Amino acid sequence: MTRTTSLYLALLSALMLAGCGSLVQEVDPGRLPTATAKLVIHSYLSPQDTVLAVLVQAPQAVIGQQQNNTSIRNVVANAVVDLSDGTQTVRLPFSVRDQLYRLPIARLPILPGRTYTLSVSAPGFAATTAQSTVPVTVLPTGIEVDSVRSPQGQGSSVRYFSRLLWRDPVSVANFYTVSGTMRFDVTVPIFSRTNPPVVLRDTTFAGTRPLRLESGVEILGDQSRDGQAFISGTFADNVNYYEGPGATGITRNKRITLTLMTLDGVYFRYQEALSRYQTANDNPFAEPVLIPSNIQNGLGCFAALNRASITVRLK
Repeated sequence: MTRTTSLYLALLSALMLAGCGSLVQEVDPGRLPTATAKLVIHSYLSPQDTVLAVLVQAPQAVIGQQQNNTSIRNVVANAVVDLSDGTQTVRLPFSVRDQLYRLPIARLPILPGRTYTLSVSAPGFAATTAQSTVPVTVLPTGIEVDSVRSPQGQGSSVRYFSRLLWRDPVSVANFYTVSGTMRFDVTVPIFSRTNPPVVLRDTTFAGTRPLRLESGVEILGDQSRDGQAFISGTFADNVNYYEGPGATGITRNKRITLTLMTLDGVYFRYQEALSRYQTANDNPFAEPVLIPSNIQNGLGCFAALNRASITVRLK
């Protein structure tokens, strides 16, 4: 490379840097918009709960170091949290143990059809308010249960499948989700430590296991189905119960409990968006999901739900 070429390249680089520098403009900090930090609030009311609970957090930066420890939740412990039903207002104290603002529900009963207002303020944050109306109670009408038996050794194994039935109230917008639980008693022998071991006695314990929806989380609305009968997806119990000689434990008193949760519109939209967000699972080609919020001057969700359960004993 000649001396002339080297000088030419140096001059060209200087001109390019000068051109880039001209694109940078200084902005007076006084002209930048200012905004008060927003609180992040989550609270869900239900007539079947035993406590009123509100989670108040500081927002977390989207860019930068993220908290990997889920126990670190940026909880705001010096907020003023009030809940009102329109005639009575209660203040929820902060619980250091639970990291929540909580109060026994007897201090402010949660009733179907009533609208509640949540007000939260904290130093350095904008004051927030939100409202939620508790949905009416919708009772399940029954449970359909099927079982599949297959030979195993000298006995047989059985699996259970169940679906929840209910009827939608007429002329009322309703939203639903469902959950299920299997409960049972198991009697097992207690062996001695001798060789060979001998049975000393039997003991019985109660077991509880959540049931899984084969189709995943279900969030349903009654749009175009007002007043019609509904049936949930299938709950599958992934355990094969062995019945017959040689069983290490005897399972008795098996019973399935399915719960219908009636959601208000706020909770429905929040859960529906959250489900789509989780389904995307960091897929770069998935459609972006905007998580809705009904917290004025804040972020999060203040919503209500109403639970009703039905239980069937299995033979």
